[in-house]
Amino acid sequence: METEKISLLNRREFFKIAFLSAGAIPLSPLLGFKKPKAFGADKQILARLAHSLAVGDPQHTALVSMADKIKERTQGNLTIQVVPAGQLGAEIDAAESTVIGAIEMTVVSPAGLGTFQPQFAIFSHPYLWKDWDEAKRVLHGPFVKSMEDQLVNSKGLQVIDYWYFGWRHVFTRNKPINSLADMKGLKIRVSKNRMFTETFKALGANPTPMDWPEVYQGLQQGVVDGAEAPLPSLYASKLYEVTKYLALTYHMLQANILLANHAWLTGLPEEYQKILKEEALNAAEYMRELTQKQEQEYAVKLKELGMIFSEPNLDEFRKATAEVYKAFEKSWGTDLYPKLQAAKQV
Repeated sequence: METEKISLLNRREFFKIAFLSAGAIPLSPLLGFKKPKAFGADKQILARLAHSLAVGDPQHTALVSMADKIKERTQGNLTIQVVPAGQLGAEIDAAESTVIGAIEMTVVSPAGLGTFQPQFAIFSHPYLWKDWDEAKRVLHGPFVKSMEDQLVNSKGLQVIDYWYFGWRHVFTRNKPINSLADMKGLKIRVSKNRMFTETFKALGANPTPMDWPEVYQGLQQGVVDGAEAPLPSLYASKLYEVTKYLALTYHMLQANILLANHAWLTGLPEEYQKILKEEALNAAEYMRELTQKQEQEYAVKLKELGMIFSEPNLDEFRKATAEVYKAFEKSWGTDLYPKLQAAKQV
């Protein structure tokens, strides 16, 4: 198993060396995966869409559904190969590859996208959204337009849509979380971005950045005491096998972001661009329905599998994280968070 894994540092160095040696053409890091066809006489295009989650996750199911419908509507001329489980690099690596055109599409968290443009991390702020209707209204409204335009201009990344990923909760190996005090000193696996790190510092934990494909082993070996994720992701990755306690903290309602390399996307025939965007919207709704259904079903299944649930006082958690945004004001500016709060009222 160890030989199948490349560390984050080694993977990034590997990507850089391969890109440079191939003249920025993605050959070596993508061995085993088909190379996209350029526009030719047959007008067939094969693109790769990479993400870091397991095959059983609702995100993967929705992406495959989207790809199937795009292929059908284009009579097989636009085929999107969905590559899960970090096989083409963890979240940030896949986004970096999309920036340079090594792969065509990817999915990232808002906090992950904040690595490339800091303002996007605001959408991962703890206890930001009341519900998905509120989040969807803002994410499909004018508040995000200038941020999306800046992302295209600075990184060549095009936001296609925002997909419901679900409420995130904390789960642990040996210690239940019944109150905020129980978080103190716990090594909690978090995504490799500053928003998650600052959030769990504010909660009194010891945040430990780790790529998602490494979480099972990290929990199994005791490298971390716990982790946090939506219930469908916990279940799909079988983390119930290496954890015992689940605290319903609802600390983030996450909307993952479907991205494309802007040059590739705008280079498609206009009809294909239209089809891709339409099917992305359809798949987003499918993922929301699937995820919300699984959030309920997996709560029951996880209890049946022996996980012990707790419901800590969320007011304690909200109060502890209420000013996390202040740690980002140097990169966001002091007006972004107030503007977002105002946008929620429209």
